[in-house]
Amino acid sequence: MKAATISFLCLAATGALAVPTKRTGQPVTITGLKATYSDQQGSVQFSIWDPNYSDSTSVSLNWDRPGQPPADSWSADHNYVVEFPNGVNYEEPKWLSFVIKRTGGAEEIDVALGSNADASQWGCLKEDGTQVCNFTGELIVTPYYP
Repeated sequence: MKAATISFLCLAATGALAVPTKRTGQPVTITGLKATYSDQQGSVQFSIWDPNYSDSTSVSLNWDRPGQPPADSWSADHNYVVEFPNGVNYEEPKWLSFVIKRTGGAEEIDVALGSNADASQWGCLKEDGTQVCNFTGELIVTPYYP
C-alpha cells in the first residue's frame, strides 16, 4: 500500500513538472500600412502575419470624420481587434498609434509611428485635401502578453 502511494505521488509530481509555461511570442510582421484622413472620412489599412498562430489577415478600417475610429474594429478574419486608445490626432497626422489584440488569446501588439520612424519608410503628404501616410517597409513588432 505504501509503495502504491509513493508511486502515485511521484507520478503526480512528474505530471506537475510537465505543465507548459507561458509561451514566448515571436515577432509579428505588419505590412502595407496606410492611413488617410480627409474632412469627411478616415481610414487605416494594413496586413498582419502572426507566426504565433500561423495567421495572415488584413485590416481595413473606415470611419466618418470628424469622429474617431470605431471602438471595436476587427481584422478580416475576426481573429484580431484593433483599438486606438488615444484616438487619432488629426492635428498631427504623421503620428499614428494603435493596439492589436488577439481574440481568444492574451497577445497584444502595440504599434506607434511618428517622428521616430525611419523617414525613408514612413511619410505623409497631402493630396487633394486628403492627408495620405504610408509605411513602405515591414514593421516587426514583438507581442506583449499582459
